[in-house]
Order: sequence, then C-alpha cells, then structure tokens
Amino acid sequence: MWWGDHGSQHRGRAKLHHCTFCSYFTEKKANLVTHLRTHSGEKPFPCTYCTYSAGTKESLKRHIRTHTGEKPYSCPLCPYRSAVMGNLRTHTRTRHADNQVTGKRE
Repeated sequence: MWWGDHGSQHRGRAKLHHCTFCSYFTEKKANLVTHLRTHSGEKPFPCTYCTYSAGTKESLKRHIRTHTGEKPYSCPLCPYRSAVMGNLRTHTRTRHADNQVTGKRE
C-alpha cells in the first residue's frame, strides 16, 4: 500500500467538519481550526522581529523571510531567487513562458 492513498480508504467514512460561517468543509479538524481564524481574525503566531502576527505557522515562516532575506526558491533557468514559491511561479510564467519550469528549493 502506498501511504498517500491511505486516506482515500477512509473517505467514505470520514466525518466532515463544516464551518459555521461559510460553505467551507474539511475532513481534518485541524484544517477547520485554521480556517476559522480567517473569520475570527485570530493571529496566534507573532513575529520575533516586529509587531506582525500570522494566522498560520506557514504565513509566519514566509513573513520572517522579509527580515532574514532568505530566498529558498530559485529559477533553474536564470539567477532569479524568491522567498515565496508563488513569486517564482509568476516569474517563470512571465519570463520563461517557452519553458515548463517548476523551480527548485535549495
């Protein structure tokens, strides 16, 4: 059995967790807890460099790169580097439209 398929074996029996404020639903309660922060405005992950607080650990991690200058995503076709994967996707789509590039993380 490939582990990536494990969850699909239980999908028919999985309990869905529904947001009481919108149409969002998920099988994982932790995802609902994170989603509910979009409605409550709760941001429990403070930046150690400034007064910014984030709603998710991943958002905080991305924000901290603005302070550290870390740019872990690099274009394999040119020297461009980015702190955010989405910016690398935009770069490759606009600068290297003739090439299929996924980018790499260092």
